[in-house]
Amino acid sequence: MASSSSSSTSTAVPEGVISETSSSSSSQSDDNSHADPIMRVPNEVWVLILSQLNQKELVSARTIWKRWREVVDAHFEFTVIVHDGKTDLDRVHELRIRDCLITRLLNDKEIFQYPSLLRRVRFWGPVNIRCFQRIMDRAVNVEELSLTKFALMQDDLVGERKLGGFSKIKKLELLGYMCKDESKTIAKNAAQIFSYNMPDLEKLTVNFHCDISSINRIAVSFMEFVSRHNRLHNLQASLVPEANHPNETAASRTTSVVIPAAVEELLKSVQLNMLRITTATKDLPIWTALLNSQTHLQDFRLHLSEGGLLTVHTNYVIGIPFEIVRAPLQRNANTLTSVELKELRLSPVEGSHADAVPLDANVFRYSSNLKRLLLYRNLDDYRRFSQIPDQPNIINLKNLPTSLETLEISRFYCRSEELQFVVDVLENLKNIMLLHTGNLSRLGVHGGIVESISKKSEIQSMNLTPLNYHSAIENLKYDVVKQKFGMNDGDHLYYDFERFRKGLPQPRPPQVESTYNIARGCNEVSFQSCRRWTHARRRRERPTTSERRAQSRRNRMEIFIGRMLCPSTSRAARHCRCPAPPPGGHVEGQCPGDPLSRLFFSLDLHISDGQQCITEVYAFPRETGRQRRWSGDSQPPPASRRFHL
Repeated sequence: MASSSSSSTSTAVPEGVISETSSSSSSQSDDNSHADPIMRVPNEVWVLILSQLNQKELVSARTIWKRWREVVDAHFEFTVIVHDGKTDLDRVHELRIRDCLITRLLNDKEIFQYPSLLRRVRFWGPVNIRCFQRIMDRAVNVEELSLTKFALMQDDLVGERKLGGFSKIKKLELLGYMCKDESKTIAKNAAQIFSYNMPDLEKLTVNFHCDISSINRIAVSFMEFVSRHNRLHNLQASLVPEANHPNETAASRTTSVVIPAAVEELLKSVQLNMLRITTATKDLPIWTALLNSQTHLQDFRLHLSEGGLLTVHTNYVIGIPFEIVRAPLQRNANTLTSVELKELRLSPVEGSHADAVPLDANVFRYSSNLKRLLLYRNLDDYRRFSQIPDQPNIINLKNLPTSLETLEISRFYCRSEELQFVVDVLENLKNIMLLHTGNLSRLGVHGGIVESISKKSEIQSMNLTPLNYHSAIENLKYDVVKQKFGMNDGDHLYYDFERFRKGLPQPRPPQVESTYNIARGCNEVSFQSCRRWTHARRRRERPTTSERRAQSRRNRMEIFIGRMLCPSTSRAARHCRCPAPPPGGHVEGQCPGDPLSRLFFSLDLHISDGQQCITEVYAFPRETGRQRRWSGDSQPPPASRRFHL
């Protein structure tokens, strides 16, 4: 059967089981009343029976009997995956296809017999240009369209002739990430798609990582496209310039593209529910008109990605100025449920190069529906204004709404008393992450905050670094919590309370940049000296040759016993958890517990007392695969195969 082209996860849904009572089925049952009783079963009953099958079984069922084929073709729709060389295109042509994923289609062949039934088409691989234009011209009822760079890199993909498949699209995805040399072709195809009018468009997702000239062309056509669609609700856009492209110039790295004034006026009439932006610092001005016109935002996310273009411009300040997002946050305070701002930049105090104006959290005071708040400060901005480490960079945290469930603050110095108030007052708080919030006497996270977090039953996880150890009383509170939950010592505290309540082991904490490294980076004159210091430190931490050989020897031994069984539990030796007996105290038939001891025990060798390990074990040549798969049930090799480690 040709089920390789269809998905087996979803179940086909019958159409018109009750409404479609064909007279042909009644007459057919009358004519065949003298024949086999199964011939008298009406089509409506077959629809109910076949609806219990999945798509692969339906494709097989339609090849068994002509009448089943007619029922399946008339009442069922399919989701297929098309790939040249793996898909039977002739069988796909016979199906009523509603959802199609094309991963590779280079044949100029008609594959859809009923193109008007298509509702969702995804071109995630290279596609024949004529075949693409034929599909998008005849599939006039398509509601979801997705194109990746493998389809967009085809030269003149859309063509000059207007295609009818773009008229009813409600969800559009253009994913041209990491374009490199195909940037111009992808930008041309994207501009042609943006020239269409899609009056029913509700969701738009674009992701382009191209050279600067192509990004500028895409940005202008993209903004014109958005300004023409007032029904657009969800917008996700990632427009990032590519680093070190041969066509870029020094001026283009810091010069923003200019949006026509008429387009900016039209953008003011576009009201969104979700707005997620990833852009470069130089392109922030093109989003100002769209940001300032929003009044009903629910999900707002603004990220920054420079693409490595500004490394040679030491005087160019990167980061998102908080003044850009202050007005949109205040205007949408009543509707916001999620706010994620990364790479924020604070304004310097007038006449000072060492201090910055702190971020005022009062902007979130009236966001009564806010459940998720993420504030990340730009690392360069954090280093530039860290010369006065005893002053907070964010104030009025006491005014945060009590509806918050997730709170993440990174690289903002916070007062300890305000953090304590936040933890005590926010009743719905489930996840909290405080990174680099200071560790002096009045700043950062102390033991009292950790104690308050551990007492809240709603808390699921916490991620805190660094901890403040300046108060002896607060340290005692932390010691009590650490002993109760089995937390580790150190400057970084990550704990999952949800796993603790379920009796599961704690996961490995995520990697967080050390406070010492950041502080050292603040005092370094140049970045290269910091890099040299980091590489020198890594060289000092590298294991010696003898340590590497010992670790390699132990790894070979553990792999060697991977298929042996524990004599006590009959489990695989790799997963055995038997307690290790005292030195020299193991008995025949008892598991030694330690992997190496288990190896020696399985080979019936003598184990010396104490920590001394015997140096003679059985091993096999690396080129003998059969002997490498030797298990404990087989006999060991002869003495001639022994060697010393």
